[in-house]
Amino acid sequence: MQNWTKFIDTNRLLATTLRDVRDHDLPVKVGKPPTKHSVQISVSRLQPGPHGFLLWVEFSIPRNEELALGTCEYALSWDGDLALRTVLGTRIIPPTDQAEAVETSQSAV
Repeated sequence: MQNWTKFIDTNRLLATTLRDVRDHDLPVKVGKPPTKHSVQISVSRLQPGPHGFLLWVEFSIPRNEELALGTCEYALSWDGDLALRTVLGTRIIPPTDQAEAVETSQSAV
């Protein structure tokens, strides 16, 4: 069972996940992101269905002083099309006056 994701194009999955996380407006949490963190993605769920697979991709993506953590849910069709269904996660940013104002405005909504 250790090679159950070998049929997935990992380079395409990485590029797609990076793009989808970048383009998604994640909620902000003020905190101290871990230092010296590298991009990590992993497939945590692969559920077969009538039209392909439901795929969960856990991500941890640093950018400058920030860190995005969460899960992308994709529909992977039998012919290899990867369609984003949802992104759940948080963007952790270092404490600053501006960062705390962003977090406060999000919690007020």
